[in-house]
Amino acid sequence: MTPNEIKVLNMAEKKDKVSKRKVAGLLGISTDYAGYILERLTGGGYLAMIDKGMYALLPKGVDALLSQLYFAESKLEADIARVSIEKERVRKEIKRLSAHKRNLITT
Repeated sequence: MTPNEIKVLNMAEKKDKVSKRKVAGLLGISTDYAGYILERLTGGGYLAMIDKGMYALLPKGVDALLSQLYFAESKLEADIARVSIEKERVRKEIKRLSAHKRNLITT
């Protein structure tokens, strides 16, 4: 799923329904490209056309948004773990250098 498709799903979730013109305006893209995105999302079962030119989010669209959030959460957890390891390494280096400095002063 492309970043623009995710943005459209988020728009549909927040606004209950979206149109080609609204998508184009909010994303800064042509109405033709907005129509292409809406057609792809409708064809994939993520959106449904509820009125002429108006689209609403379907459960599969919500699942796609949830999947993106779960992925972001797991990536953040991995980043936090890496930062924690790096923080511990820096603390040890601070202790080591501080001890080295004390040894230099007393000798």
